Amino acid sequence: MGTELIELRLGFAASAEGAERTVTEAFAGGRTRGGTLIALSSPAARCVVLGAVRRDGFDEVSVVGAPDVEVCVALGFSLRGFGEWVKTSPHDADAWPGDAAVAVAALATDINLTRAGIVWRDGRDAAGARAALLGHFGAAQRRFTLPPKIDQRRLLTYDRDGRLSRAVIAASWHARLEATSLRHLQECGIRTAADFVGAQVDYLSVRRTTYVIRRDGTPLPIRGIGSGRALALTRWRELVDAGRAPLFA
Repeated sequence: MGTELIELRLGFAASAEGAERTVTEAFAGGRTRGGTLIALSSPAARCVVLGAVRRDGFDEVSVVGAPDVEVCVALGFSLRGFGEWVKTSPHDADAWPGDAAVAVAALATDINLTRAGIVWRDGRDAAGARAALLGHFGAAQRRFTLPPKIDQRRLLTYDRDGRLSRAVIAASWHARLEATSLRHLQECGIRTAADFVGAQVDYLSVRRTTYVIRRDGTPLPIRGIGSGRALALTRWRELVDAGRAPLFA
């Protein structure tokens, strides 16, 4: 794993409360130390939950592996890239990453918090620490799998303030899409941030096929929307959801 990449602190929690306390304490003061990256998993789990707090930039919680997709969407996570579910912290939420990491581990994955292995690293080498953490928990190699159909009834419990449905892609400069790409999205029923849940890129395919995942879970390869644009669109959705991007212009 390489001790040069990660300051390893591993423990298996004796209880769910112990896991929650350990995770929250690990994030406390992380921004003043330059950032903290923490991973949670348990023996034989299919998922790893990663939480990141940074001195500069946005805090995030992500799930790598095979979580319950409907729960991830109901919790407001977006699908980004190679099957990773990500949620960006809202404004002024210093305690948010620790709480969110524990919540998603309990609600969206098969991680047993009474046997959760917790590893974290302080510092700025987030990419190296991330690879090391995922490798430690056996999640470094991931298969490309598209998400299943999504139960629309679960989606009704999310976006209660209508933020995503009011974020029109064509009206947002942050989405950075030209008229042709916007038309192709609209032809597929995607006009607002509420109409899709993220994007997935098949890096294993020869053509590196990119899919925009519609609200119902349908993967759509859309003309003019390559990996760069699809991931930028997903990032915009995350920032709108977190209240960190304007709904218009």
